[in-house]
Amino acid sequence: MSPSGLALGSQRFRSWLTGNKYASVDEVRAKLAPHICVLIVLALNLAFYAKAAPTLRLVELTVCREYYQEHDITKIGPGGFVDEDLCKVSSIQKKVAWLFMADELLHFCCDFLATIPLGILADRYGPKPVMLLNFIGLIVSWTWVLLVCTLYITFRSEMILLASVFCLFGGATHFNTAIIYSEAAMYTKDRTTTFSILELAIQIGQLVGPVIGSALLMVGIYPPFYFVFSISILSIPLALSLPAGGRKERTHKRRLSDQAEPSANPDETEGLLGNNIDSRGTAKAGGYDMREAIATTRMELKRCWNLVVQWKVIRYGYAAALVVTLGKQALHILLQYVSKRFSVSIAEAGMLFSIKAVVVIVLYLAILPGLQRGLHGSQSKITIRIARASIVFLTVGVAMMGLAWNVSVLIPGLVIYALGFGFPITVRSLLSTLATTHDLPIPVVFSGMAIFETAGSFIGATALTGAFTRTLDLKGWVQGTPFFICSIFYLIILIPTWAAKLDGELEPGVSANSEEE
Repeated sequence: MSPSGLALGSQRFRSWLTGNKYASVDEVRAKLAPHICVLIVLALNLAFYAKAAPTLRLVELTVCREYYQEHDITKIGPGGFVDEDLCKVSSIQKKVAWLFMADELLHFCCDFLATIPLGILADRYGPKPVMLLNFIGLIVSWTWVLLVCTLYITFRSEMILLASVFCLFGGATHFNTAIIYSEAAMYTKDRTTTFSILELAIQIGQLVGPVIGSALLMVGIYPPFYFVFSISILSIPLALSLPAGGRKERTHKRRLSDQAEPSANPDETEGLLGNNIDSRGTAKAGGYDMREAIATTRMELKRCWNLVVQWKVIRYGYAAALVVTLGKQALHILLQYVSKRFSVSIAEAGMLFSIKAVVVIVLYLAILPGLQRGLHGSQSKITIRIARASIVFLTVGVAMMGLAWNVSVLIPGLVIYALGFGFPITVRSLLSTLATTHDLPIPVVFSGMAIFETAGSFIGATALTGAFTRTLDLKGWVQGTPFFICSIFYLIILIPTWAAKLDGELEPGVSANSEEE
């Protein structure tokens, strides 16, 4: 094709996408940003869930091999292989559970330490460079686990815990979710739909990933990782194609908007953008010294705290994020719990993720859109109603999973639990609506949410793993204690979800002070 033909095709594409055939590359990227975020989420979640069962089996094999080297070396076959049935000894399962718990806690610490500074960087320079740091750190940490388990003659199984070091500068999984969602939220107005599509991408990954991982695991223990690393690396070029979205770009857009429609309160805009922008809207020359960096960090932390204090929706959203993330830790022990209690293979137990994902996909594609069309009232009130129903499903479903005495009884509880997965979407939607209605900084709001998600994961991993290992040798419904703990926490957040009046703050023109009672 000739250069003129390419140029004409490019103009037609820009005209179709943006309505302006002379749209700049940045405008095209901004229009595509939510779709790129969906592809990133899909790629990373396909990799994450495809590696779940193989990683559990790989770590279990590593611990199992160490156990039989001390107790009965004849159980170890060629190449260090040990039959999976021989690895269900309680002492082996307890060590595997504690290794995963310690690994999660260390990753949560990295999330906690990195969230505030990375949130500040994302607010100033845009989410794009922070996303790249996060993606690379996660992929390298997965590589380290594989390396330790493969070179079992050189490394002890405890060396797996060093994987978290690679996430220290880019955050781990919770910050990953927060930064992708904040990027998508910056370039779309219909955030509830966008978040539903992002959650749908997660569930597609959770549906397809375990099937691929379990199928490849039946071939061998290493083939699943060829797929995992191939698909996860795609997130890096996808992130590079996103718009910058930093303060400089936002200030430029705001200035153009103000020229067309002058702001009623320019001081508020200036305060939001921070002191790095001078009165002409340009970046100050020169770098920052240490004292200025510390002062800026303190100012940003104070701004985060003020948001929590001033807005009831933010307080509720952060509390809900903590509880929901705590409850999701039940899924992290589900494979090991089912494999040990009901005597099924890890590959077979991995299919439970696909069952849950099917239900959630139906929820996102049919049930939630149908409710949004069928219910009457403002979008905020509809979102709150969906949140109330969802938290009930979460509470009842996880309790039924704990009471189950076989896999056939556990599955209905898992289905009911999955029907409550609209709750995180509604919480993010409420926070985004509040932020856009009152011109609050979305990256800062979502970074704060990531902190509470990290805290919830920290508490959940500790409490649920402790409950799982302590009840491992017991019989009956007592073994379901981790799921009962989740149900209690869901019940705690159910009360404010039904009782609190949140919709008042979501209306334009309503200040935080006017909502204080």
